[in-house]
Amino acid sequence: MGEHVVDHLRGDVETALVGVLTPGEAVSYREEVLARSLREMGWVEGKNLRLEYRRAGNNVDRLRAMADELVRMKVDIIRSLKED
Repeated sequence: MGEHVVDHLRGDVETALVGVLTPGEAVSYREEVLARSLREMGWVEGKNLRLEYRRAGNNVDRLRAMADELVRMKVDIIRSLKED
């Protein structure tokens, strides 16, 4: 799951900023898998990786506004996750 994110991250960044969009409201299994997968590939949260989560609270109409917010933050990549 994380390999698709890593493919788009530049190796010259000190800390990668990854936006994560999910339609749910709580931390999901897929979020945990993504973080673990990135960690296994050397991208460690708090070291060289910052994950910015945006959860729609089961209101998919909010996803576009949250994606716009991540774009304004200039994240390196936005990864969307579906519900478990």
